[in-house]
Amino acid sequence: MLLWFVGKGTVTIRELTSSRGWRATPGRTAARLAALGVLAVVGLAPNPLPAYDFYPPGVVSSAGAVRWEAGAFPLRFRILDTGAFPEYTGLNAEIWRGIVLRGISAWVEVETADISIMLDAGTLAAGGAADDGINTIGFEAREEWGNDRASAVVTWRGRRITECDVLFDPAILAGWPEDDPQVVAWAAHFLEDVVVHEIGHCLGLRHVPANPVWLGQGANAPGWPPGFLPEPLAGLSPDPQMSTAASYGVPRLTPDDRIGVSLLYPAPGFLEGRGSIGGRLVTPEGEPAAFLYVQAVDYASGSAVFGPGAFADEQGQFLLEGLPAGPVHLWARPTLLYMERPGYQKAQVWELLDEHRWFSVRPGLAAIVPDITLRAGRSPPS
Repeated sequence: MLLWFVGKGTVTIRELTSSRGWRATPGRTAARLAALGVLAVVGLAPNPLPAYDFYPPGVVSSAGAVRWEAGAFPLRFRILDTGAFPEYTGLNAEIWRGIVLRGISAWVEVETADISIMLDAGTLAAGGAADDGINTIGFEAREEWGNDRASAVVTWRGRRITECDVLFDPAILAGWPEDDPQVVAWAAHFLEDVVVHEIGHCLGLRHVPANPVWLGQGANAPGWPPGFLPEPLAGLSPDPQMSTAASYGVPRLTPDDRIGVSLLYPAPGFLEGRGSIGGRLVTPEGEPAAFLYVQAVDYASGSAVFGPGAFADEQGQFLLEGLPAGPVHLWARPTLLYMERPGYQKAQVWELLDEHRWFSVRPGLAAIVPDITLRAGRSPPS
């Protein structure tokens, strides 16, 4: 759900978190495809679903995204002083400040991004309006919350973000077991994950599609047959922290999150060693394979590491931006989708298709690879 407020050249967008999970945002259309440096693109259709999603809605590449100017760093946030903490969690001002600091540090510690954020020692009374020039974070009871329990309100002018306010409903933990001795620890962990997510919005990242659940959901079981995971993959990657359907509890930012924010605020040398790959997935009959998932896999460290991934669009086309230069292993795989997104249900048609191949990423270029024909006919374990 997206709520827009427009006036006097300022755009404010509110991303809402529901107590039942992330709400899907409207479908996106690409504004343009931009390379990192020199652009070399031929024949890519206009709306691949991105590995990362930026403001304003409809931007596929980071080149057209809104962001904070370099002079805005360090970003300064102030905690709202309302005392409206969730009940029965033991939460107080000191514990809450620690939770916020840990959530902020997840983004500051991304080595490939040039980000600095400060949490002011002073607090601020509730009731501040968007576009007042002060970034805030805290709990505030509001009649309009409904099932939406957290909100990041991002304000920008032109292509420059000017403010972000993160608000939490004091009832965000409603329904949690009050008498469970673990509730205090659970609440702190949960709230830290929400802070990480909302600060991601403040930096300019929107919701992205969730990583798909692999067909059969038992890919790590001992009896899983060879071939369903590219060797020597031993497991699947978690949903990105910024996913529309992210399960809270992700212990770290995934490559989707880290690369996405690094494209907005690159550390020195990041862009020089990165490139992009786009292409098209087709069935054995040569038809577009819509809404499969394409993910990069990096074996350089000696153990398989999942990189960023993206859904192919209705024409089977995909775009992965910000990949390290050199050989990259792309895995196109079937999905077992659980999001209520009309077009994505078509993915079930290709649930027995997958393919993994090596390609070369060239720094500063967006390369279009030949059509990837998927293999068919394999069945999941019974």
